[in-house]
Amino acid sequence: MAKPLRLVLAAMISITFSGSVVRAEKVSEVLARTPKKTADFVAYCTDHFGDCRTIIISVDIEHLAESKPHVCTIRSKNNDVATKSIVGWLAQHKEIHGKPTRAGIGAAIKALWPC
Repeated sequence: MAKPLRLVLAAMISITFSGSVVRAEKVSEVLARTPKKTADFVAYCTDHFGDCRTIIISVDIEHLAESKPHVCTIRSKNNDVATKSIVGWLAQHKEIHGKPTRAGIGAAIKALWPC
């Protein structure tokens, strides 16, 4: 799937799950202000939970869009619970802190919801 189409899909899902269309933003806007390193992302999530949830959902959607044979995706119906689980896992795994945020989130998804 083309990257722009994935971002549109992620934005649509983000709007659906964010709870308020008024607060919904484009994923690209959230990406622009979200820390690029996992350690900084974990700290950022303390005061920017909505942004973190949006990024985590977009990573999950990208995994689904890639259509790999063994794709790891979030298997929780509650995005707030999933986001808290992922951020908590990332906080405990300092070996991931130097990785790019999206790679760290992917590692957390794989660890918490194995393929």
